[in-house]
Amino acid sequence: MKKWFSFVLVLVLTLVLIGCGGGETEKPDDTPKPDDKTPTTEVKPTKIEISGQKEEIEIGEDFTITVKVTPDNATDKKVRYSTSSSAIATIKEGKVTGISAGTATITVTANADKNVKAEFTVTVKAGEEETPPEPVIIPPTSIAITGKTQVEQGKNINLAITAEPEGAKKDVTWVSSDESILTVNNGVVKGIALGKATVTATSTLDPTVQASYEIEVIEAVEIVTKKPESVEVFASETEIYEGSTLQLIATVYPNEAVQNVTWESTKPEVATIDDKGKVTAITEGTTYIIAYSQVDSTIKSSRVKIKVLHDETAGIPKPDFQAYNVIFMHNTPLDPTGENYSSISKLFEQQAWAEIQSEYNCILIDESFPTDASWGPARYRWINEQAAVGQAMADFYQVPIGWLGSMVTGNAIVPVDSFYAKWGKSQMASIQKVGSTIQGKLYGVSEGADITKVYADLGIYFNVGMLEKYKIQNPAELFNKGEWNYSQFTQWVESAQALLPSGVKVLSGHPYYYWIGMVSAAGTKISDTVKVQINLFDDVPIRAAELLRTLNLSGTMTGVSEWMESSGAFFDQTALCSTGWLWFCKGSSRWPSDIWGEDSRFGYVPFPWPDNLEKGATRVKVGTDEVVWTIAAQRERPTYVTDEDLYRMLVDYFYRTKKYQQEDPTFDAEAIKRGTLEKKLDDEESIEAMLYFTFDKTVVDLTDAIYDSISGCPFTSNLGSIVNSGADYMQTQMEDYEIFENKFLALYGLGA
Repeated sequence: MKKWFSFVLVLVLTLVLIGCGGGETEKPDDTPKPDDKTPTTEVKPTKIEISGQKEEIEIGEDFTITVKVTPDNATDKKVRYSTSSSAIATIKEGKVTGISAGTATITVTANADKNVKAEFTVTVKAGEEETPPEPVIIPPTSIAITGKTQVEQGKNINLAITAEPEGAKKDVTWVSSDESILTVNNGVVKGIALGKATVTATSTLDPTVQASYEIEVIEAVEIVTKKPESVEVFASETEIYEGSTLQLIATVYPNEAVQNVTWESTKPEVATIDDKGKVTAITEGTTYIIAYSQVDSTIKSSRVKIKVLHDETAGIPKPDFQAYNVIFMHNTPLDPTGENYSSISKLFEQQAWAEIQSEYNCILIDESFPTDASWGPARYRWINEQAAVGQAMADFYQVPIGWLGSMVTGNAIVPVDSFYAKWGKSQMASIQKVGSTIQGKLYGVSEGADITKVYADLGIYFNVGMLEKYKIQNPAELFNKGEWNYSQFTQWVESAQALLPSGVKVLSGHPYYYWIGMVSAAGTKISDTVKVQINLFDDVPIRAAELLRTLNLSGTMTGVSEWMESSGAFFDQTALCSTGWLWFCKGSSRWPSDIWGEDSRFGYVPFPWPDNLEKGATRVKVGTDEVVWTIAAQRERPTYVTDEDLYRMLVDYFYRTKKYQQEDPTFDAEAIKRGTLEKKLDDEESIEAMLYFTFDKTVVDLTDAIYDSISGCPFTSNLGSIVNSGADYMQTQMEDYEIFENKFLALYGLGA
């Protein structure tokens, strides 16, 4: 039972969705990912007229403008609002608000054509009644220093200040009694030589209020890469069909051991396996797959039995839907026959679409979700509400994997295990299969493994123009050279900060993204469903948080937890870098193509890895952008249209499309991936860094996937407190540990 429990939970690991959530990271219906099939504009706007604007307002005052886009038949009449200074005046959905004294230019730009715009200036005056009162400053009567009492030679630790009474100002000056032993700057203590010294903090308001703290500098503990002790292989399938492929995943233990493995098939004439773990079925028969640690080849996995079958379903007649309308509700269009539909597979999809409608005698209909089912929790609640009254509005819903648990609880979708066993042909992408397996049952229907997929996504994005302007070394170039461990990353950040003008920081974004990205870069999973354990208090997560806190205290981070989607330091060019996702780049509702004017260019660099590892051992987090199709429960259908028939029809369409695509001699998956990146990034080094991460260099972590949105995960706010405010890592994370563990096991552990 325990073995089966581990196997089912391992399924969940190779994915996770929580597609960017809440107001911070979710994708609205009109915002495509790089490979989305979105219609192009047919009639472009030619003019924008603004009315209702004011020339002067006072601080705190607001007004709303009215915008008219011409011509009236413009296909896309949406507009984007921007301000020359959000510190003076902001604008959101047409509402202008005065923030501080000064003059700002408000610009309205056509979504479909950035050259079509209108603007006006507004002067914000400081009205006498709006002048904020002088802040109440409470001088401390006593202060205390908290933190570790030892620091390793050559390393840093962070000290924090507590003050009495409550609310008292904590600003202090720091002094070391012996800088030959240790130095202190803004609470960051660096060990110089072995010995002891005293750190003294003095209140900037009252020099008589002081606190002292003795620190010992000890010999640096060498961080040694852990030796591999075991290897476990996850196979989402154990039976596959002739001509099909299967992606295997190997995990090396203990945590922090190098994850690189080599693969062996005992009978390559039955099925081969490449160096990335992809099995290709050749002929009917049985083979065994073994993974060996590249560090120590004597450490190997148990043999994984893979049986290659001959497809016996080819001759079964297709069902007759008798002209039934099959309705798909989607976030991204499915119908390839629309005049403005665009996709790299459009011709193949159109061929398969026509064949499916003819052979199944059905009509395939594409529909968007209604306005009261907006992206996020509102959508799956709407789906559940329709199911509760027995009035499902579609046959298929396209949803992120992270929502499936709530939809299963709401009895809104149909399990498809038996359908997949018969008709799925073992071709569901492993990330999607494990992610849509809830409580031991499969609920997702996918388009199959996508060999054009770009796995690198979450990362550190930078302003290429600013990088060049201040002559800062390209961080992606350092990554490509293998010079991007924690220490090298810190050196780059510090050197970049020295070149930037006053008031501009190197790093902005969200501390959680940095943290989870750095943990994944080490090949570590916070939530490990192979071993059914949570590694929140392992060395790597703690070290990553400490490094981020040090960077914050050194003045190289903005110190604000920003999701960086539509405003903030990255937008205002008061930060060089931000955390984010690839689809943010040149996305109309995230980081528009003219975000910094004509010279708006985006670059990308992965998160750094620990000093004890090398580039070949680093990994990137994947899975949080996965979506699947689900079959709606509580849908009134004629008896001759069954759930199984619907499943068979949809996977037939998906697999035909891929078959036609791969039979095309001009099809080039690598060229397609590069083309996708060239549309988003403007730096060759950044593109090379992204292409480095193939499937075998990924980590799938479910930490934030069990919540409605990434912002709903408690660890996101925890990392903000730890990095920005100096909260204790162990205490802060422990407060949410039990609830997180119970939620994780309740969602994915039942039925195992």
